[in-house]
Amino acid sequence: MSGTGVMRARRCLLAAAVLLVGVFGAAAARPATAVASPGWTGAAGFTVPANAALSSLHIAYQTGGTATVAYLEVVSPSPLQTVLHVGVIPPGGTYQEQLRIPSTATAIPADVALAEAPSGAAVVQWADLQGTAATSPYTYLASYRATGSAPWGAATTVATDTTRTTGVYEYLAPAIAANGTAAAGVDHVDPTIPSPYGYRIDVAVNAGGTWGTPVQISPPSDSSEGAVLGFDAGGDLTAAFRLRMSNNRYTLAVRRRAASTGIWDSLEDVTGSDATSDAWGPVLGVAPDGSAVIAFQYIHYAAPNTLDVNAVTRSGANGSWTTPVDVGSGGASSAPIAAGVSPDDKAYVLYRYQGTNSGLDCDGIVRAPVGGSFTAPHCVSPTGFENSSSGGLAFLGNDAYFAWAGQPSGSNSFVVEGSRWLDGAAQPDNFTDLETPTSSLTFTSFVADEDGGAAAFWVAAPSTLRVSAFDAGGPNLTSASIPATATAGTAVTMSAGFADLWSGLAGPASWSFGDGAGATGSVVSHSYAAPGTYTVAVTAADRLGNPTTITYRISVTAAAGPAAPPRLTAVGQSASHWREPGTGRRRRGKRRHPPSGTTFRFTLNVAAKVTLTFSHRIRGRRVSGRCVAATKHNRRARSCLRTVTVGSLTVAGHPGHNRLAFTGRLPHHRRLAPGAYTVVLRAIGSGGRRSAPRTLRFTIVGG
Repeated sequence: MSGTGVMRARRCLLAAAVLLVGVFGAAAARPATAVASPGWTGAAGFTVPANAALSSLHIAYQTGGTATVAYLEVVSPSPLQTVLHVGVIPPGGTYQEQLRIPSTATAIPADVALAEAPSGAAVVQWADLQGTAATSPYTYLASYRATGSAPWGAATTVATDTTRTTGVYEYLAPAIAANGTAAAGVDHVDPTIPSPYGYRIDVAVNAGGTWGTPVQISPPSDSSEGAVLGFDAGGDLTAAFRLRMSNNRYTLAVRRRAASTGIWDSLEDVTGSDATSDAWGPVLGVAPDGSAVIAFQYIHYAAPNTLDVNAVTRSGANGSWTTPVDVGSGGASSAPIAAGVSPDDKAYVLYRYQGTNSGLDCDGIVRAPVGGSFTAPHCVSPTGFENSSSGGLAFLGNDAYFAWAGQPSGSNSFVVEGSRWLDGAAQPDNFTDLETPTSSLTFTSFVADEDGGAAAFWVAAPSTLRVSAFDAGGPNLTSASIPATATAGTAVTMSAGFADLWSGLAGPASWSFGDGAGATGSVVSHSYAAPGTYTVAVTAADRLGNPTTITYRISVTAAAGPAAPPRLTAVGQSASHWREPGTGRRRRGKRRHPPSGTTFRFTLNVAAKVTLTFSHRIRGRRVSGRCVAATKHNRRARSCLRTVTVGSLTVAGHPGHNRLAFTGRLPHHRRLAPGAYTVVLRAIGSGGRRSAPRTLRFTIVGG
C-alpha cells in the first residue's frame, strides 16, 4: 500500500492530545450542489463521536465504504486522563466501538495512528505516557485486526523509552499491505546515541496475524528520524528515513524487508552521504508491484545554496534507486507534501513551492514514469498560495487525486483545494476550491474510500470536522433480501437498502425482474408468469449520477396443480365377529372364543384424515312414512328398524397401507355395546377434498 498521506511534521504527542475536543455537526456529508457527473462534492460536516479530540482523529476505509476511525478522548487535561477509541462507521450508519483503552496510572494514551487495507485488515498504533510529568517517557504499542469485523488483537510493544526531555518530539508510522501484512514503526529517543536528541527507529511486523519481534532498523550509533513505511501488494516492506552523518548533516537512507524471508536488507544510502547537504522530511509511495518514489527536501549548503524538493524512484521491489533529481527548483524554498506511484508505475509528487516573492508561491505537482524523467515543475494551485504545507495524494485506478490547504494571496483566511491528474492527460486539472474561506483550518488527511472516491478531511473553525470528496463511486448496498426461489403466479417480496458516502441518493432504487417488468422502491413485490431462471437487478444512483447495480438469480418453478383427491382402497377388517377384550367365559368342547377386537385395514393414495363413523339398527315406529324412535305416543304404530349413529373417530392416514386396531372404544370413554354395527370410512385430503365412502359391518358379541 502506498504511503501517500499527509506530509508529517514532528509534533509533541502530549500537546496534540490535549487540544480542544471538537463539536461535530449532526448531519452526514452532503454536497452543496448536485452535478450531473462524477466530481468534487461541496464541503460538509462529517459526523464522528462527539468526544473525539480532533487533533488525534484518523480515518481509513475498506472496500464497501466502511470507515475505521481511531481517536483520543480527553477525559481530563490536568491531570491528563485520556481514552483511546477505535471503531467503524458503515455506510449510512453510525459509529460502532470495537476497541477502548482507558488511561491507567502508568499508561496514558497520548497519540494514535491508523492504517487499513482494502480487505478491512488494519493496524492501530499509539503511544502511552508512562506518567503525567512533562518528562515522562513513552511506551509505543500496536494492535492488529484481521478483517473489518474481526476483533482487535492483544497489544504488542514496539518500543519503550526510559527517558525523555522536554522539547523531544516523536511520531508513529503504521503501514499495511493489500495482503494484510502490517507494520508499526516509531521514531523515539535513544539515550545511548550522542546528543543533540539521539533518535532510533524501531519497526514491528505482523505477518499472518502474529507480531514478530521489533527490529531496530536504524544504525545503533547514528541518530535517525523521519521514518516512512510502505508495502507492495505481496507484503515486501520499504522504510525510508533521515540518517545523521558524522558532521551532523543528514543523508536519505532506505532499508527493505522481503516478505519471503522476513529479513531486513542492508542500509542503502540514497543521497550518497553528501557532506554539504541535508535531506529532510521524506515522503514515500510504493506501487503494488514494488516500484517506489521518495520525495524529500534537499538543502545544499554549498553555492548556490538551494533548498528544493528532490525525488528518486525505483522499478520493482528490488530495483536500484535513481540519482536524486530536483523536481521543484527555481524558488527560495520547496518541500514535499505527498508522493505515490500508480498501479501502472507512474510516480507523482505533490510539493509546496516558495518563490522569490510571495506572489509566486503555489502548490505544484510533477509526474514521471518510474525510472524516467519528471515533468517540468507545474503549479496546480493559484499563485500567491501561501502557508501550504499539508495535503495528500490518492489513486483511483491509475488516475492520481490531490488535496491541499493554504492561504490565497492577500487573504487572512484558509481554503482547501483539490485536483486530479488523469492517467492519459498531459497536465493535471485546474484546482477546485473545496471549502469557502475560513479563519482557521487544519488539514488532516486525504484517503481513497476504496469504493470509487477519495475524500479530504480537515478541521475548520469553530472546531468542526469537514469533508469533501471526489465522488466517482455509486451508492453502497446496506441490506438486501431477494429469495433464491419463487413459484410462478405467486407474488414474491424483495427489498434492498442503499446509502451513499458523499453525495446522497438521487431517489429510490429501481428494479428489473428479468422478465421485462420493473418497479421502484426499497421494498417491491413481483409475480412471475412462467417458470425459469431470471436475473433480478436493483440499481441506485447518487446525486452526481454514479450508479450501483447489484444482480441476483431467482429460480421460478411451476405452480403445483390441484391436490389429488384421496382414494380409499383395500378396505377390510381382520374379524367381523369379535368380542371386547376381557369378556367371555371358558367354553366346553372344541368351540373357540371369538377374537378380541378387530383391525381395520385400508390403503390411501395421499396423506389424509380418515373418519370412521359407527352406526347400528334399533327398533322404532313408522310415523308419516318415517321410522322414528318409539315413544308412548306412537306405541300403536307399525314397528320398523332405524339406523342410529353412535359415534366416530378420526385418524391421520399416510400414503400406502394403514392399520387401525379397534376394541370398541370411542373418544370420550364411550364404548360400543354388544350388537351389530356398520362403520363407514371416508378420507378427507388437502383442500377438503373427500374420498368415496367405504362400508364394513361387524358384530360385537357378549361374554
